[in-house]
Amino acid sequence: MVDGARRLARFGHARAGIETGHGRACLAWTLEEDALVIDVAVPFNTSILLDLPAGSDSRITADGEVIAADAVLGAGSHHIRVERPQVTDLTGPRA
Repeated sequence: MVDGARRLARFGHARAGIETGHGRACLAWTLEEDALVIDVAVPFNTSILLDLPAGSDSRITADGEVIAADAVLGAGSHHIRVERPQVTDLTGPRA
């Protein structure tokens, strides 16, 4: 779900959730001026592998700690921030 931020910058935000066998998994992201802000809820007894739109000059934090773009996060609620994300600007005229 996070990967969509690379191509859907036109929308500026998105939210999704799904019921799993372990509970509800939710994700919401907002594209700010120079950051991608993500809130995610990972169900009990599960984890997620991130695939964040980061480049060599991006800084990524989860819950205030620096992490890699492909980090694994365990169960719980997490606040992720990608400074200087690598997203495609799709705000121009549509063909």
